[in-house]
Amino acid sequence: MADDTDEIPAGQGFDNGSEEKSTEQEEREQLLSKIDEAGFVVNDLTLYLNTHEEDEEALRMFEEYSNRKMQLTKEFAQKFYPLSEAAMVLCGKEMKKFSWTDGPAPWEGACV
Repeated sequence: MADDTDEIPAGQGFDNGSEEKSTEQEEREQLLSKIDEAGFVVNDLTLYLNTHEEDEEALRMFEEYSNRKMQLTKEFAQKFYPLSEAAMVLCGKEMKKFSWTDGPAPWEGACV
């Protein structure tokens, strides 16, 4: 049984997020957030357009946000790594091998 005198050694235990994030990590998170936002709008408009297929404003917005999401996904792939196997061709590099998992896994701290 642990008592009040037990201490967790420095550098171990729960990470409360007090470490400063690198500039690269902040940029990665900002881009991921923008991709999520555009994706949410696209998904929401998809549901709406299922029942309002001729709504011109919704169609315009759907095209705008679909293009935005694609552009942001391409930017992310070129700066960091592809987010999915479909984004591999957006990296702007000649594919030497099939590996969309070249980027860090979420539990490795890159996609927080």
